Amino acid sequence: MDCLSACEIISTAHDRELVDADLLIEARAHVAECAECRAFVRALARSAEIPGPQAPDELLDRLLAASAQAAAATREAVAAPDSVPGTAQLPTRPGVSQWVPRFTAFASAAAVLLIALTAGSVALLNSLGSQQAEDSLSAPTTAEREDATSETAAGVLESQITAPAYITLNGGVWVLVDSAGVVPSKPETAGVVTSSLDEAGVPVEREAFFEGSATDTLHVRLADDRYFTFERVVRSYGLREYGLVSGIDIESFGTWPTLPTRFATPGDQDGTPTFRLLSFDDRGTDIFITPGGSVEDGFAVAPGTGEDDPAAGNPGWTWWEPLE
Repeated sequence: MDCLSACEIISTAHDRELVDADLLIEARAHVAECAECRAFVRALARSAEIPGPQAPDELLDRLLAASAQAAAATREAVAAPDSVPGTAQLPTRPGVSQWVPRFTAFASAAAVLLIALTAGSVALLNSLGSQQAEDSLSAPTTAEREDATSETAAGVLESQITAPAYITLNGGVWVLVDSAGVVPSKPETAGVVTSSLDEAGVPVEREAFFEGSATDTLHVRLADDRYFTFERVVRSYGLREYGLVSGIDIESFGTWPTLPTRFATPGDQDGTPTFRLLSFDDRGTDIFITPGGSVEDGFAVAPGTGEDDPAAGNPGWTWWEPLE
C-alpha cells in the first residue's frame, strides 16, 4: 500500500467513517514502517486537541433576551387583540375569529422555537468535536444521568464480578498470560511485585524479571521457583501505545485498577468535571483528557467497556499513559 492510500484510510477511520477492516490493518502496517506516515498520524491525533469555537456568553444573553421580548409581545397580543393596530376589524370577517387564536398559538410556538434554536446552536458550537450534542430541550437532569451511570456500572458488575488476574509494578498494570511460565533465559531484574496472586492470605514480595531487554513481558517468581508470566495492559492511540496505570497497588487477583489519586472520580459519564472528551483510540473507544491538558500526559477511558477491550469492562474510570 502506498503512502497516499494509507493516510486516506487512516484519516477516514479517524473521522468515524466505515472502513474495510482488512484495508485498515494494511494501512496501519504501512504506517508502522513509514516515518512520514507516522508523522501524519501523529499530527492527525493532535488535531483532535484543538478546541472548537465557543459563542460568547454576552451573545447568548442578548439572543435569549430578544426571544423573551418577542414572547412577551405575543402574550400581550393574545390578552388584548384590539390594542394591536389592525386587529379590531379581524373578527368582523368570516372565519377570522377562529383563525386569530391559531395565529397567536403559532407565534408563541415560534418564539419558543427561537429560544430553543438559539440555545441549541450555542450548545452545538461549545461541544464541537465531541461524539454527539445533547438535545437542549430534553436533556436529562443530573440526577437522571447519575442514576443511568449507576445502572450501567451495576450491569457491568453483574456481568463480570471480578477483575482479570492483574498485578502492578511501579504503578503499571500487568495481566497474567501463563501460569506455568518458563524460566527467563536472560533474566533482567524488573523489581519487586507485592501480591498474593491467586492464593488467599497476606500479599508477599516476589521478584520480577524481564526477558533480556524486552520489557513487554514480565516473569514473576513464586516461592517454589515456578514462574507466572504477565504482559503489560496497553491500548493504542495514533499507533502509539499507552499503558494502563493504577492508583492502588493490586495485591491479589480479581482487583480492579483505579484512577491515580490525583484525579477525582468524574461525576458524569461525559467525564465532567475531571475530564473532557478528546477523540477515540485506534479501537474506536472514546478517550478523555484533563481540561487544558494534552494526550501526551495520558488519557482516561470511561467505565463499562466491553470485556474484549483492554480495560476488560472495568466498572470504574481507567487512566492510560504513553509508553516510551
